[in-house]
Amino acid sequence: MYKMFCSSFMNYMKMNNYNNNDNSFRNRMTNPIKVLADINLYREYKNEGYDIIHEVANLVYIITEKQHIYQNFKAFSWELDGYGFEKSYSNKYDLAMINEQCKLIDLLLSCHFWGAA
Repeated sequence: MYKMFCSSFMNYMKMNNYNNNDNSFRNRMTNPIKVLADINLYREYKNEGYDIIHEVANLVYIITEKQHIYQNFKAFSWELDGYGFEKSYSNKYDLAMINEQCKLIDLLLSCHFWGAA
């Protein structure tokens, strides 16, 4: 499931002409998902102590908590745990942004962007 998620995310980014210099809502929303979809980037950022790791950990926590809302989150959260993604809750992140991230992750897990680009 994780590999399919990563591939779907890359297709999503291609379809939306992702630009690292863009400060749009969509770009800010996908930044922690980008780290979530790249285990090597996650490990690098974690070792270097980048702040985004805390946002990713919060997102992983939320994914675990929303298993009852999004059916694919249960198996996905197990895989994230198996890959070594840490989870911890923080209330400093925008709830609206987190809800949009969860909706996008659900779409990615549901193969909406699988092979689309």
